[in-house]
Amino acid sequence: MAISRTNVLLHGFKGKLADYVVRRWGESTVLSKKPNTKHRKWSKLQKTNRARFREAMAYARRVLSNPDMRAYYVKKKRKMQTVWNVAVADYLLNPSIDLIDIREYNGMRGEQIYISTNDKYGVASAVVSILDAQGLEVESGPAVRDFGFNFTYTTVSLNTCLKGCKVVVTVSDFPGNLVSDFTMVEQT
Repeated sequence: MAISRTNVLLHGFKGKLADYVVRRWGESTVLSKKPNTKHRKWSKLQKTNRARFREAMAYARRVLSNPDMRAYYVKKKRKMQTVWNVAVADYLLNPSIDLIDIREYNGMRGEQIYISTNDKYGVASAVVSILDAQGLEVESGPAVRDFGFNFTYTTVSLNTCLKGCKVVVTVSDFPGNLVSDFTMVEQT
């Protein structure tokens, strides 16, 4: 693989060139041998990953065609990254739920449930559902962003039977990756 920053011959060029591939990487031009995948047999997991990667490419194309989304990812990129790279990475990385804090929840209206989330490029939303012991929904709604990756949900319904209740949190990032986690309510 050859990397060039000032090559007049390949400046601005990208694509196939005989048995080589020319790529732009930040402000550099990279020349590498074309990969040979002609006789490769893909496993089921590889096929799944390749399909997910194709979806990530489609998401990156949507980002580049949308000025607002593009501007968001321009702010997130680092020195040698492109908006395309950041959008693909965001699509492939799921958000996480670090903490569901229900210490202030006693089944009354107006109580707070705190959620701490994480994602390299940002969490779009968090939704809280409270289920009773039979799995029936007591209430559900969006949590409000406090700052950064932290959200707060304020309860709106009275829950008289806390034993066996479950608080389920579902977070979404900007590409639409969903992650759910729950915590059981301990009756005090």
